[in-house]
Amino acid sequence: MAATLRWLEDKIWNFCLVKRANKEYPAAVVAAIFNLSWFIDETGFPPPPIAIQLLRRLESLGVIGSQLNGNLIGKCAEVGAANKILRTRPTVAANHLTFTNAIRPRTMQKIRMCRNCELTFK
Repeated sequence: MAATLRWLEDKIWNFCLVKRANKEYPAAVVAAIFNLSWFIDETGFPPPPIAIQLLRRLESLGVIGSQLNGNLIGKCAEVGAANKILRTRPTVAANHLTFTNAIRPRTMQKIRMCRNCELTFK
């Protein structure tokens, strides 16, 4: 997993450099990983449908789109990347995913997972 994680973090870094060059600044970019599957996504609500196991976890926090802990429930890059994996794997629990460090394209800094995502994916 370490080589895959490092490889994905390099891909995310390069993705963020392209975003910066295009003057596109999503709040964060991250990858979700399950076994050999991975997806990169950026901040924004995931396109429907949301995987049922993820939907349940998000709704346990509150109404999707409402503010909690300083962020909108369901709008994080982690949610979008996770949804891409979980929609094709209905038996995988949201807390079985691994995530790369998130990068903020505007500053190219690593950022911590927000409290909402900690509650959703831990």
